[in-house]
Amino acid sequence: MKFRFRLQKVLQLAELREDAAGKRLLAARMEAGNAAVSLQEVREEFRAEGSAQTARLRGKLDFAAIIAGKGRLDLLQARVKQEEERVALWHSEVGARRDELGQALKRRRVLEKLRERRWSQYREGEEHREMLLLDEVSLWRKGGDV
Repeated sequence: MKFRFRLQKVLQLAELREDAAGKRLLAARMEAGNAAVSLQEVREEFRAEGSAQTARLRGKLDFAAIIAGKGRLDLLQARVKQEEERVALWHSEVGARRDELGQALKRRRVLEKLRERRWSQYREGEEHREMLLLDEVSLWRKGGDV
């Protein structure tokens, strides 16, 4: 009798789902990294603009220049806030994808344990049948009734 695991297709599907979940986690991590880089760039731009305005306006009381500079800084600060929210969103997405991958791993492991248990039962049955066959052959050789 040949070993057959009846849930083999389900196990294969679980492996495919696990691979897909891993790819989605990787994509989310890449997007989170891109968002973090973008946030860092915007923060650097904000710092540079603030330093440049401080240097330009040092010792001057040009209210129009001060107000224009403040407007640029306010826009950059809004971009920083927007990028921070984007980073937070991607970090939560990474967490969700990590949980999804964890669930897929658990499902696959459960199916693999079932397969191992079934294989063990199959081997025990085969060994039992072989022992019975050997006993019959032994009795037959000795001339006993089977």
